[in-house]
Amino acid sequence: MSGRYVKTARAYGIAASLAALAVLIRWLAAPWLGSYFRLTLLYVAIAFAVRYGGAAPGVFAAVGGYIAANYLLLAPRDHAILNVANARGTAELLIYVISCAIIVILAEGLRRARGRAADDTTALRASEERFRVAVESAALPFAILEAVRDPGHRIVDFKWQYLNSAAARLVRRSASEVIGRRVGQLLPFSWEAPGLFDTFRRAAETGEPQSIEVHTRRDEVDTWFHNIAARFGDGVAVWFTDVTASRKAERAVQDARAQLQTVTDLSPAGMARCSRDLRYVWVNPQLAEWIGRPVEEIVGRPIRELIGEGAFRTFLPHYEAVLSGRRVEHEQNVEFARGGIQWISAVYVPMFEPDGAVNGWVAVITNITQRKRLELALLDAGRRKDEFLAMLAHELRNPLAPIRNALEVLHLKTPDEPLLDRARAIIDRQLLHLSRLVDDLLDLSRVTQGRIQLQRARVAVSVVVAHAVEGSTPMIEEAGHHLEVSLPREPIYVEGDITRLAQIIGNLLNNAAKYTPAGGRIKLSAARERGEVRIDVEDTGIGIPAEMLPHIFEMFVQVNASLDRTQGGLGIGLTLVSRLAAMHGGRVEARSAGLGKGSTFSVHLPAALEPADESLGSAYPPVPAPHRRVLIVDDNIDAAESLSMLLGTLGHETRLAHDGEQALAAVETFDPEVVLLDIGLPRVNGYEVARRIRRGSSGERPHLIALTGWGQEEDRRLAKEAGFDHHVTKPVELSVLSDLLSAERVT
Repeated sequence: MSGRYVKTARAYGIAASLAALAVLIRWLAAPWLGSYFRLTLLYVAIAFAVRYGGAAPGVFAAVGGYIAANYLLLAPRDHAILNVANARGTAELLIYVISCAIIVILAEGLRRARGRAADDTTALRASEERFRVAVESAALPFAILEAVRDPGHRIVDFKWQYLNSAAARLVRRSASEVIGRRVGQLLPFSWEAPGLFDTFRRAAETGEPQSIEVHTRRDEVDTWFHNIAARFGDGVAVWFTDVTASRKAERAVQDARAQLQTVTDLSPAGMARCSRDLRYVWVNPQLAEWIGRPVEEIVGRPIRELIGEGAFRTFLPHYEAVLSGRRVEHEQNVEFARGGIQWISAVYVPMFEPDGAVNGWVAVITNITQRKRLELALLDAGRRKDEFLAMLAHELRNPLAPIRNALEVLHLKTPDEPLLDRARAIIDRQLLHLSRLVDDLLDLSRVTQGRIQLQRARVAVSVVVAHAVEGSTPMIEEAGHHLEVSLPREPIYVEGDITRLAQIIGNLLNNAAKYTPAGGRIKLSAARERGEVRIDVEDTGIGIPAEMLPHIFEMFVQVNASLDRTQGGLGIGLTLVSRLAAMHGGRVEARSAGLGKGSTFSVHLPAALEPADESLGSAYPPVPAPHRRVLIVDDNIDAAESLSMLLGTLGHETRLAHDGEQALAAVETFDPEVVLLDIGLPRVNGYEVARRIRRGSSGERPHLIALTGWGQEEDRRLAKEAGFDHHVTKPVELSVLSDLLSAERVT
């Protein structure tokens, strides 16, 4: 507030000073001017007082100056303050007042106009400065271009008047290099962009803002600019933005969409986008073909209406699951309204709103009808193969039985001559080998069909190894191999079927014996490591090529069928080993350094935590068989007669029958103690014969032994249900048969 008073006081002081100066100058000029122009200089002082301080100081200067002039410049008689003593003085005063009023009004108006002009100039300068700072600091390139006209006043080019820093960076030149130069001369490629020059020209000529996006290629780089031009003086102001990144992104999105569209259109799978209200939002041509309608007739319509009520009910639980936010996969056989029954494999992925709500799903549906038909055909072929293997094994057993029986007769009846002994030994070895091949073939068929039932028990590994070594020793010794067995001092145990476990190790030992040159070394070792029992069978045999290792456990695979080896095989032994190990929760691995460098097979089985029953695997001395009355029933005449000869040689009384009716009649007339009964008999099969014997027998019943080529678990169960006491498969070992014949009669 004090500043305002000081300013006011200064204005009045200046007004007083100006008035006093004007009066003083006029007083000093009085000798030359007399009474003329007495108030003229006051008018000047009043004008300056108004210009500097305003109307009030001007009035103050007018009043003070008039009084001072009257006092100094008039005769003493006229020194009245207002000088209205006569008409002349009155007129002079009136003129002075009017003149002062005019001067004050005009001067005040000029002062205020000057103030407004100064304010406008300041504001303009501030606005220009703000504009300059804003434009210079802006990332958006900006330039002012002045039109260049030909003699006909047509715009033929533009020259640079101004450009900001961003624009200078864009044109790769400083402002000093650019301003004043023509665009067409400095950057000739600019006008090569179609439509750019015409856009600037229209903006300059019409005054209407124009915009255009242009594509240029500079330094082998594609660039896009968006330009906005507005008239500015005799030219245009131009804003131009580099939109290359966004255009490339848009192009990438468009390309991706085009590629996705191509993929979805050409995909053999049906694809769809479905809404939460169970309508199709989008489908690809493949799904439209399955539905049997054009794409445009499908989009927006309810799913239920298009696929049919039956298929919709089938899919509805999966729709509900995916709408709960879960990914869903399923395979089903579905009947569509138009496509008929089809096998489909579907994957549904939920789609989410920004707030996390599920708004639908994307479905990928593959028609797997053909694949399923092939799978079923393969399964059927596999079943037929397994049935064939089982039938082959059964049929091979039938001729083996009479050969075995005849061989046993030769052992008992022919004289001891070296040549005959060698011949019998050869037949015996080959018969044993053939029997093992048949057993492996039959076991593989059972494993493949899942018809082997493991009789699990806790058993010491040492017992399993003893059983395996006992069965493989003849083959190992025959080949002249050295077998080394290494077991840990502390007993280790596994849980499994002792017969099948011994079969696993025995097959590996037999395999090592077959594929190791005579006089080789075989090492069998066992150890416990990290909760497993590891059993290794290592040999110095022919080895396994690296390319064969991944396939060595596949069915019918052999290392090299052309390699010389003492004994052949079907290539199923290792397959059987692998599958039996898997049934026990274990696995088998093969390692070899290559051909001629031996191989190692490792069996890994889960270790048992508790001791096994040590009684497993204990041996008992054979019991001599007393002489029996034995009825032999078999439709294979050679098998029946050879077995009769063998049993007769051992002192048993035998009778033969070759079908079910003969067997029933012989039971009545012969009263056998033991009946060796084949199952596959003409007229009445062995099961029915056994049932009739059990129903019709009085007093002591004969001991019924099923002697057959069918040895699966189902066959054993049926035999037991029919009344058989034992079930053995052909060919039967003489020692096993002797044990059975020594059993007491069943009453």
